Amino acid sequence: KETAQGTSFASPAVAGVVALIKAEDTSGQLTREQVTQLLKQTATYEGLDTSQESAPVPANMSSEVYFFGSGLVNAAAAVQAAQEASR
Repeated sequence: KETAQGTSFASPAVAGVVALIKAEDTSGQLTREQVTQLLKQTATYEGLDTSQESAPVPANMSSEVYFFGSGLVNAAAAVQAAQEASR
């Protein structure tokens, strides 16, 4: 079974979450940097296989960051954080 993966698959999902965040920011106060920070703060590695069996991981980097960057986008948490930031 083939699965979609990588930045080509992640980009539309993250763009959708950014649209949800911007929809919550009705006053337009959140900057691009703040939106990026919300995405990073609410991303998670939960449920992702971060074992090092598939490739050697550089010593200066965690296996999570090496394989999954900032993690799996969490739309619900990101939108909730945007709601709280917009108050």
